[in-house]
Amino acid sequence: MSMCLHFFDKTGQFEPFDIDDVLTFLKAQKPGFELTIAVDDEMGKFAGFFSEVRQILKNKIDIGYGKRKVCTCLTLIHRGHNNYVLANTCYLYKNDVVVSNHKRV
Repeated sequence: MSMCLHFFDKTGQFEPFDIDDVLTFLKAQKPGFELTIAVDDEMGKFAGFFSEVRQILKNKIDIGYGKRKVCTCLTLIHRGHNNYVLANTCYLYKNDVVVSNHKRV
């Protein structure tokens, strides 16, 4: 099962969130669940927020690759001005081990 939330800058619907709340939500899901949050941010209003979230995740995670069938998955995609995209994927295991990989497009 997966869920994708895609926000476009012009709609004004995206609001910064507490990443710990999202991680708690993911840990409560069955293994294999995937959540993707994508934000098109042409004006760069949320660049600071995504930078902060990446730093928080960096402090909580081990770098590596997860196995989607035995963990839940969070992908954050931030498309800034000039179509610069930074995607972060985190895999959360039930024993609180979190691994991540990062991709810049």
